[in-house]
Amino acid sequence: MPAISFGGIASGLDTNAIISALLKLEKQPILKFEAEKKEVDFKLDLIGNFESFLDKLRDKAKDLSTESDFKSYAVKLSEEGYAGISVTGAPAVGGHTIKVNALATADRWSFGGAATITDPAADLLAANGTIAFTYGTTNYSVAIDAAASSLNEIAAAINTTAGDDVTASVVNVGTAGTPEYKLVVTGNDTGGDNELTFTGLPAELGVGTELTDAANASITVDGLTVQRSTNEFSDVIEGLTIDAQSADPTKTISFAVEIDAAGIKEKLKGFVTAWNDVMEFVNDQNTYDPEADTPALFGETLLLTVRSEVRNAVFGLSAAEQSALINNPTGYDTLSMIGIKSNPDGSLEIDDKVLDKKLADDPDLFADLFVDTDGFDNGGATDQNSSAYYTDTTADKGLMEKLWRAIDKLKDSKTTTTGVLPGLFKARKETLNDQKERLDDQIERLSEQVDALETQLVLKFSKLEELMGSLNAQQAQMALMFGN
Repeated sequence: MPAISFGGIASGLDTNAIISALLKLEKQPILKFEAEKKEVDFKLDLIGNFESFLDKLRDKAKDLSTESDFKSYAVKLSEEGYAGISVTGAPAVGGHTIKVNALATADRWSFGGAATITDPAADLLAANGTIAFTYGTTNYSVAIDAAASSLNEIAAAINTTAGDDVTASVVNVGTAGTPEYKLVVTGNDTGGDNELTFTGLPAELGVGTELTDAANASITVDGLTVQRSTNEFSDVIEGLTIDAQSADPTKTISFAVEIDAAGIKEKLKGFVTAWNDVMEFVNDQNTYDPEADTPALFGETLLLTVRSEVRNAVFGLSAAEQSALINNPTGYDTLSMIGIKSNPDGSLEIDDKVLDKKLADDPDLFADLFVDTDGFDNGGATDQNSSAYYTDTTADKGLMEKLWRAIDKLKDSKTTTTGVLPGLFKARKETLNDQKERLDDQIERLSEQVDALETQLVLKFSKLEELMGSLNAQQAQMALMFGN
């Protein structure tokens, strides 16, 4: 900006106001481009919001595309407290019996010294010594310095050398007035393979006492007795994990695996909400109101393409599917048949009565509509630019598989003979960002022109002031000469 500043003292003109007015006119195109840039930024924000809605729908669809994720199960126990049973997959529905014979235990030893130890900070060894033991199949040798051989220091030395496998601690088994300290060494893992065997000890530690023996957990499920090194049994019944909690070999309890209809319905509600968020966004942006501002993405091809593709993935029917639907109009072949109807605006709505009955009548057929039960097979198609690449040739419905793959098809970049073709969202964002760069270039160019014009105007008006000042001085001098 020019450094010259003046106010028309000689000419009587408000030159600053004149220059500001001229520059304001010159800046009009800049303001127009800046407004256009704001509109582009607003579109980018809206497209980002829309993409987040679509991503949520894609995630919901993928979560419902496999049987283990789609189905929800409930486990009912005849009696609590003996075993906890959690669903970790897709278990078969039915009843079972279980008996907890024994819990897994870790090996634990205590050492009270050759004489009662009343001070855990007092050195015990008369000479340097070694504590040698085997944990499972690993041998350890812990060197003990006589000058640092208190019970506390011995425990610390064991933990330093073998802390990954065992934990040594000092415990007062007496009272505060009559203390009696012992060294306790415990294996960190349960199970019969994790025995502790002491092979060398300083005499001052005395003879060790095994407090608990390392042993496996044992349960009997449906008459089959199995053992594990921990209290967790994750591979006895497919889709279930059993956690042994309390042992009683004489106690047999029963449990049943049931379909959790409420859990499945809750997942479907989440899907419907995600779907409706996408449709509502598209509808809002494509609704024209002559009395309101036109939506920023009105007529946007990206939105209309997404709506078309996701609807086709869920509602599109092949000729074979249409024929099957005609022959069995009350089955499980479409969303509307199982209680999820499509409204005129594209949103989905759950009919609780129909859905609850369909789910209760045949949970497997109900799930088959959503789940890809036989896996995805595109028939060997390798061209990412072809629809066949994203099309499952197998017979199952798998609507959720079709949906999330359709969304990926829209978003994924694809390799072509001429390079990488960006996905739909990335391509649109790149176009808008290119537009922003062009606007920035135009704004910068025009701003430079405005700065140059301001410099010219300041210089011109400055010269005018100088001229007017000179003329005024001459006029004053002439007036003095002629006595006026």
